[in-house]
Amino acid sequence: MVIFDDNTPLTEGFDMLFPVGVTLTADGNRTVTAFPETEDVASYLDALPAEELFTTKTATVVLTRLADRLAAWGYEAEVATSTVYHLTDRQQVNRRVILPSTEALMPDHGYENLTDCQPDPLGEGLLCFGTVEDGRILSAASENPHAEDDVVIDIGVETAEGHGGKGYAASNVAALAYYLLDPGVTMTYIAEDDNLPSRRVAEKVGFLPSTRELRVVAWREEDEG
Repeated sequence: MVIFDDNTPLTEGFDMLFPVGVTLTADGNRTVTAFPETEDVASYLDALPAEELFTTKTATVVLTRLADRLAAWGYEAEVATSTVYHLTDRQQVNRRVILPSTEALMPDHGYENLTDCQPDPLGEGLLCFGTVEDGRILSAASENPHAEDDVVIDIGVETAEGHGGKGYAASNVAALAYYLLDPGVTMTYIAEDDNLPSRRVAEKVGFLPSTRELRVVAWREEDEG
């Protein structure tokens, strides 16, 4: 199935957009999203065998087909492939990975934050759990902005450079997921295919893979730097 965005012309030059993408669920349902200007690439992705969708060859073909028109519109682009993981039951969470250094973080936490993950920066009441040692936040996981009545909540995590490989990310993600999971709520976590540590975090916490994604990410050349 191909879904088109008919209301946002690529030629208007937004800072960042996704000219075409495809998702494939575990049960084989495929959805391709595209703009009318990229219909040919959408058709190519819609016709590919499932086992070929997320290969390096497919990424190369997609970028090659889009290269001239994106350049003419002032964009550079890359292909990102990822896996969406999910949790639906608090009992799935592996609480054994939660470390004593993980705690709930408030916007006025008062700690030196070594990550770019700010606890609830817009005051939306979003939860954040972090690893705190010697008055410093070394890693943090937070829920991404969402509507109050959403039943699917996406979470992300970041660990400061030099502090990876110590179980901090898994600890914070597990604590956050366990706290947020209520009946009827699904937690999601997206890991880029080339980010093996992030994928390990998802699996270590107890998340299950549900969907594969391929997205073309395009940005304006003049916005670099």
